[in-house]
Amino acid sequence: MTTMTTSDQSQGQNPVPPETLSGWMPQYSGYGGPKFRDMTRGMLWWAVLFIIACGWDRAFWLMTISSGEPLLAGVRRAGDFTGLQEGLDGTLALKLESILSLLIGLVYDLVYLFGRIWIWIAIAVVLIFRGWITTDTARVGRGLREGVFVVFVPTVAGLAAEAMKLITGRLRPEAADGFYAFHWSWSASGKGLASSHAAVAIAAALAAGLLFPRWRMLLWPLAVACVLSRVLVGAHFVSDVVAGTALGLLAFRLVYAWDARNNSGLPIDADRSLRDLTAS
Repeated sequence: MTTMTTSDQSQGQNPVPPETLSGWMPQYSGYGGPKFRDMTRGMLWWAVLFIIACGWDRAFWLMTISSGEPLLAGVRRAGDFTGLQEGLDGTLALKLESILSLLIGLVYDLVYLFGRIWIWIAIAVVLIFRGWITTDTARVGRGLREGVFVVFVPTVAGLAAEAMKLITGRLRPEAADGFYAFHWSWSASGKGLASSHAAVAIAAALAAGLLFPRWRMLLWPLAVACVLSRVLVGAHFVSDVVAGTALGLLAFRLVYAWDARNNSGLPIDADRSLRDLTAS
């Protein structure tokens, strides 16, 4: 069965009936292609949410460290190298406590890595090169488009968050016991606004979930867990992760629209759905 490619469209060769294409397009035309008015309204709502979160930042910090240290400080320690090594040693000795500690540490590391760009670079490489095992140039092109999309969305979000840290200069909660403190420099180290983990996790979950809908039940809980964990381990204020989440959403919409504009106006998810339709 012939599939539709971007090159087919550009040459005026469209194997998919026009009525089929027109039936798909309305489902996607407003999903990621941002209109200025809609984006402005959305950003205003996020700005209001950010202001509200700022008002509760100190209170949430005090609740987080009510026991003398952040709620998930123990979980964070279980996930570092020393904690994993101790857990592994105890597991080999069949100690139940060590087994549980190892499992908790591994889960935390998975959640933590979900908000790091490196894991998405690896996934993008797999998407790009999986089509190279065949001589189907259309499949290679699709893999390249999907791989670039999956890595570009969280990359843009993460870079935006890092740039915002340099601009705002707001330090992490522990710097002043939950009060706001600022320090401007050319390094984002020690700064928290906005959370790059939250930005990358939300952006990546949106991008990957768009291409692989069956995985959304796993992707979204991991993204939400990553965002919440940054507050519960004491690494960020609530407003930091709110700002990061907003940047992740914005990056997704902008890259989605940019990708469609560079592929004859065909959104990436509509392209995948049409391929599934024509292949059936």
